[in-house]
Amino acid sequence: MNTKKQLPKQIFRAKIDTTKIDNENKTFPVVFATETPVFRRHWEENFNEILSCKKEHMRTERMDNGVCPLLDNHDMYSGVIRQYGKLLSYEIVDGEVRGLIQFSSREEFKGVWDDIVSGIISGISVRYIVHTYQREITENKEVPNYRAIDWEPTEISLTPVPADYNSSIRSEQQETFEVQIRNLSNKNSETNMKPTVEGVQPDQTRTEGGATPAAPIVQTVNEEAIRAQAAQAERQRSSDIRQAVRAVELEESVADELINSGVTIDQARASIFEKVAAKKTSIKPQGNAANASASGDERTGIRAAMQEAIIFRAEPGSVKLSEKAQDFRGMKMFDIARHFLQEKGENPLRYSQNETVKRAISTTDLPDLLTDTTSRQLRKFFDAQNSSWEFLGTRTTVSDFREKTGVQIDGAVTFDKIAESGEYKSAKILQNTKAKISVDTYGKIVKITRQAIINDDLDAFARIPKIIAQGARNLQASMFWNLITGNVATPDGTALFHADHGNLAGAGATISEATLNAAIVAMMKQQSPAKEELGLTPKYLVVPVELQTTAKKLMASITATKTGDVNPFNNAFEVISEVRLSRNSPIAWYMFADPATVEGAMYCYLDGEEGLRNEGRVNFDDDSVETKSSLEFGVANWDYRGAYKNPGA
Repeated sequence: MNTKKQLPKQIFRAKIDTTKIDNENKTFPVVFATETPVFRRHWEENFNEILSCKKEHMRTERMDNGVCPLLDNHDMYSGVIRQYGKLLSYEIVDGEVRGLIQFSSREEFKGVWDDIVSGIISGISVRYIVHTYQREITENKEVPNYRAIDWEPTEISLTPVPADYNSSIRSEQQETFEVQIRNLSNKNSETNMKPTVEGVQPDQTRTEGGATPAAPIVQTVNEEAIRAQAAQAERQRSSDIRQAVRAVELEESVADELINSGVTIDQARASIFEKVAAKKTSIKPQGNAANASASGDERTGIRAAMQEAIIFRAEPGSVKLSEKAQDFRGMKMFDIARHFLQEKGENPLRYSQNETVKRAISTTDLPDLLTDTTSRQLRKFFDAQNSSWEFLGTRTTVSDFREKTGVQIDGAVTFDKIAESGEYKSAKILQNTKAKISVDTYGKIVKITRQAIINDDLDAFARIPKIIAQGARNLQASMFWNLITGNVATPDGTALFHADHGNLAGAGATISEATLNAAIVAMMKQQSPAKEELGLTPKYLVVPVELQTTAKKLMASITATKTGDVNPFNNAFEVISEVRLSRNSPIAWYMFADPATVEGAMYCYLDGEEGLRNEGRVNFDDDSVETKSSLEFGVANWDYRGAYKNPGA
């Protein structure tokens, strides 16, 4: 029984024999086809593909006439500009198709040839079309064999990353073609073929123990049933085309023209989309979907409304739904996936839930919606996290991943008096080569699976982004506080808090008027490298959580009845309590100057990538949508003058 189905052009990973490269004549050999079974995935049925390496099963006209080109990464659209050479000759030996490639002598390709010779470029793949498969089923195989008994190599390409031979080409504009599938009925069928194992002929094939392999399952041919099936298939094709045309409100004459032309439903949809794009006609969705438009702006608006509705369901009360978002508040994620398929002109009622989600993920709209929604939640939770350390540090950026070097002023920082006709003196600015900071990359991936969409699992937009955002903020906070609690050295090579820096109490003591005054005095005495007064004063009193009540009481306003009871520190400092200080020492306390007045602890981002950065992609291996969250971040101690520590008691 013969059937037809739409399949993509395939790519097979070929082999370059680097030991036989002819540098003088610029040729090299490749093996570009074998009879080894290769697993392929398809919407309708997965199968093991076997390329029959027999001359009678190959269309060799292109190769015979020398028109099988060597291209740059399967680029068929740049004309001869990117053609590196061609297939010079071929031969079929021991179940393999071997070829000799002639490389171009054009001067602009010299560097490419040098990389081939040196082994830098070693990836190569072959594109081919299968016109007829022999479908073979054996009792011990769940996945059928599709033996290509009519196939045609079309071009060979140099590629930086060779395609996985287990996969077909995946792209948004994937080209498909109609393949005839012949079901193997019995050993007397017109092809008289039996399944082979890796190119071994049928009479040589044996299983372990010398037994012959199981015979193919016999499928009898019922001509009447075939005719009925063909008629049903034609009625279904006509119905699908008319439904696709009506879904986008085109004229019935368009459907008549497509039906009479004999095109497949996929080809018809492609033609319909072109007509819709040309006319900018609105798409009329079906079911419970809201009105949508094919225009880019409206599609973006619809995705934004859907995003609001998803967040509204994931976190009730967190957002106020706009008028347009009200149309989507009752839609589950699977309903949204079905909506996007309807926009494409497909009828999702024909598919199972699993198939519907797979097809919707292959569109642009659904992955963009899921990625944008996840990213929005990640940024919201990231910005909402408590980050008191940011008040104490100075923020900067770096242009790349190399270390950024600080500057220092050597000389008086005060203004000089300029006499009449006098000259201004320059402050000498030097690179402080020891003050450096750089960023590293940190990240995590959020995955939205097919199962999550079908099950309407909203954790991907609520709980999981919150956990990841907390993780990012915890990482930053830990890195910053480790500078303080770890007493990390400053550029002069001395620990941040040290007697030589004049910012460490000689003896530990609890927070009191006397010890606070000592901290203020010590900071006010700090001088610049040129021994000029800096005039620094503390702004923040930083304590472990165990001391927060004591610190806040000292800052509280108290109405005194006599002079001695006046609170000199009434709201003098902002109190910051931090649990990470408790883990290091529950009694030590600190004071910090305003980072706007002195550069002390520094934190930095990569320029243009401040905060949490998010990007999405479709993972074709498991049909999921992934959002990668990354953070380019770094910390360093640049100076000690704006910080003070008392070890406590």
